[in-house]
Amino acid sequence: MKTLLFLVLLVGGLMPLQGTAQIQYAPPVRKTAPEIAPDTVMAPELSGLGDPPTDPPAAEDERVYTYVEQMPVFPGGPAELAKFLTKHYRNPPLDRNSPSGTKLHIRFIVDKTGAVRDPEILQGISPLHDAEALRVVRLLPRFQPGRQNGRPMNVYYTVPLIIDAK
Repeated sequence: MKTLLFLVLLVGGLMPLQGTAQIQYAPPVRKTAPEIAPDTVMAPELSGLGDPPTDPPAAEDERVYTYVEQMPVFPGGPAELAKFLTKHYRNPPLDRNSPSGTKLHIRFIVDKTGAVRDPEILQGISPLHDAEALRVVRLLPRFQPGRQNGRPMNVYYTVPLIIDAK
């Protein structure tokens, strides 16, 4: 009989209690805070609040986003961008280091006005091909800028170019 009673209490202890629960927020405890007597008066600069940041965060207008709600659009769309790049890209003279059918990845910023700036090669093929890709990207006309919450933003734009070294 004692075993049965113990089993009932054990099972009864695991069942959820019915009723309401009250959850209270307890602020985190700082483990590194020194022990201070309650009657101690501290100077404001020693209160442990820390100094204000020396470098203000980047202004929202100057941030460059990787993705926004409305990405930048080349005039005429992606097909026109491909046409523009194909038309203006001049294959450099062949060298032993330029494989055929290789992808070159170039990234640039489409700023708030739609202008293309700061192009960089993410994955290059050869110095000659990389320089030519940078030259062509600098020729790009203005894009329709990317937007976040209806406001124009600076946005990174990456283009893969398949280079045919024939």
